Amino acid sequence: MRIALSPVVTLFLGLVGASIFYLTSQSVAQTIWLGIGMLVGLALLLFDEKIGYLWYAESENAYLITRSPLFWLVYLPLALFVVTSAGSALGNGLILGLGAQLWVEMMLSYQHPEQFATRFLTQLSRPLSISEIKKIVGGATALLLLLTLVVVWQ
Repeated sequence: MRIALSPVVTLFLGLVGASIFYLTSQSVAQTIWLGIGMLVGLALLLFDEKIGYLWYAESENAYLITRSPLFWLVYLPLALFVVTSAGSALGNGLILGLGAQLWVEMMLSYQHPEQFATRFLTQLSRPLSISEIKKIVGGATALLLLLTLVVVWQ
């Protein structure tokens, strides 16, 4: 499966997640806000890839900001803060939309180390082995599951 199909997979995951959220919260309004937040998170990543990259390409070392290791270092504490403290379905959806899309892209490319490194690890000075990439994807999977569980059972 190609990376270009990842928004479709993410939308499917979002629909499943929103359905589970609705079953546990029984709030149509909160479920709608969660869905809108997930769409905004997906849109931000697509904007970065399609339009933001044109701005980045003017520099010598062009890479997608939202796929960089630095982004993940910022995303992790921000995501934990938002889902545990903000209490906003829109904010929770935004965080889950970002995480789900990045996770889907990782899952679609982790078996191809060159593609994975080009997409997510452009700032690293050495190439990573497949086992190291699997650990990164495993950590992203655990983080997304944790965030989803916190949002669903708040």
